[in-house]
Amino acid sequence: MKKNLIIAGLVVVGLFVLILFVRTFGTSSRESAGAGLPDAASEYDQVASRSTKDVVKADKGRVFAIRVENDNTTPIYFQLYDRVTNPTGASVPVISFAVSPKQSYASGSLTLDSSFFAPALRFSTGITWSVSPNFATYASTSDATKHRVNIIFE
Repeated sequence: MKKNLIIAGLVVVGLFVLILFVRTFGTSSRESAGAGLPDAASEYDQVASRSTKDVVKADKGRVFAIRVENDNTTPIYFQLYDRVTNPTGASVPVISFAVSPKQSYASGSLTLDSSFFAPALRFSTGITWSVSPNFATYASTSDATKHRVNIIFE
């Protein structure tokens, strides 16, 4: 009899823990954790435009992932701006990333996904990018064929 009461008590405690777990980590929590990801993201591919700067989206948006490849023999800096026009002169980016130079065996590259951006970097005005020889400000680079840029955004 005492053994049956202990087993019944353990079953009740187990059910309580299971209910608490499901309420805490169940479907609704997972949905809210992933709520920042879009149902259908867009992809920007610079290869078609072959530019050193471009407007990705002329409205507010979010960046979820980037991939930049560098075929220069020197590092470049990939920059994101919260604006709807291309950077000029000494425009200051929201964020700037170093992309290593080409090695004898492969292009230098940088890949950042939504785990880095947690899950996205928000832009209130627009999403614009550039590559620059400078980290902190935009400066023109001469050869648009020496890099490739892909951006996943919404």
